[in-house]
Amino acid sequence: MDAAVLLIRKGNPITISLESSKESIVEIEHLSATVTGRAELATDVFQLDLAAVSGSFPTWTPGSHVDVVLPDGEARQYSLAGSPRSPDSWSLAILLERDGRGGSRWIEETATAGALLTLSAPRNHFEFMPQRERIVFIAGGIGITAMLPMIEQAESDGRDWELHYVGRSLRHMAFVERLTRHAERVHLYPRDTSDRPDIERIILQNASVDVYCCGPEMLMEAVEEIARTHEHVDAHVERFEPRPIDDGDGAFDEFDVFFEYSGIEAHIAPEQSILEAAEIAGIDVPTSCREGTCGTCETPVIAGTIVHRDSILSDAEREASATMMICISRASCSRLVLDL
Repeated sequence: MDAAVLLIRKGNPITISLESSKESIVEIEHLSATVTGRAELATDVFQLDLAAVSGSFPTWTPGSHVDVVLPDGEARQYSLAGSPRSPDSWSLAILLERDGRGGSRWIEETATAGALLTLSAPRNHFEFMPQRERIVFIAGGIGITAMLPMIEQAESDGRDWELHYVGRSLRHMAFVERLTRHAERVHLYPRDTSDRPDIERIILQNASVDVYCCGPEMLMEAVEEIARTHEHVDAHVERFEPRPIDDGDGAFDEFDVFFEYSGIEAHIAPEQSILEAAEIAGIDVPTSCREGTCGTCETPVIAGTIVHRDSILSDAEREASATMMICISRASCSRLVLDL
């Protein structure tokens, strides 16, 4: 018999059916925001300006994103596009995905002036902390959103930077007017009127470079591969869609997990995630995306070997395996011990 696992998102409870005789209550802090302004930025891209309903928004840093919570309790992640120096106002740039799952269509129809939205607190798995001599920003489509606060920070810090921005056409590319004031630092590549950029040449012409990239998967994979083969390149990418999962990645179909803090042992079935097992056992786990892109369920690993299937951790973090995203990653050992 299925039991109900209740996820309480402030003001928006939802119920998920799971095979268990227990209930698990997970409280995730969310914020209420009012839409104070709206603008069309490009074809199928619109901006929302938001104010906190009560008090001020939490502080945030370049690279941060928030969840917009939909009526069914699902969430969509969007980068903060405004300035961290304006704490009383947040801005989101949203791509209307007409053939998507429906989240952006709901926001487009609902988020008019005065409307209320439920948001998560900011999270940042794309931190802007460059260590090398030069910064190269590479954006594809709506991926430009995450770059805007970084560019502001780079300018403020007097850093050496350049931006390469690829889009379907100029009319589909948001923030072009805002960016072109930086003149020779900004390079635009509308696909209908220009050649594709030579990403390898762009990156490798710099002696020591931090590359920040957000866009289509092929673009980010190209940047990561260049960084893997050139020691003077550090790549930083952000994904809002999960990486493709390799079925032959070495993950065990079944294994056991001991949740040390809770003192609970659980068996993970082939079609079950560690997160689902924790919920069934009554363990409180904050969660949002459930596909390894948001980082909400990141959990410390005490013992065991991990097959990381998330879209967040760097290669070095995967090798260290100090934490894992229990919504998507699995064990490559018979027993895993987690600090949960």
